[in-house]
Amino acid sequence: MAGFIGSGFADSFGATETERERVRTPVGEAVRLKYSLPGGGDTRVQASVWVIGAPSGTLLVSMMGPVGVLTDMDPEALIAATAPLP
Repeated sequence: MAGFIGSGFADSFGATETERERVRTPVGEAVRLKYSLPGGGDTRVQASVWVIGAPSGTLLVSMMGPVGVLTDMDPEALIAATAPLP
């Protein structure tokens, strides 16, 4: 599933995959993909995408934006803060 979603993301946004890693999140095991995207002018754009195999189905979480903004937002902290509903 991660390969299919990753290819679609790359094709849709003209992105280049820079990293792929299997990770554990609070809602299940995931594949985290990181991308470099074409930006405007000197702006570097990146994306972090998680394909999460959760008990109720596959979840897709993605964040993208200018490199400095995403670093300030800390996508890894966002995914670490997810928790399943009781």
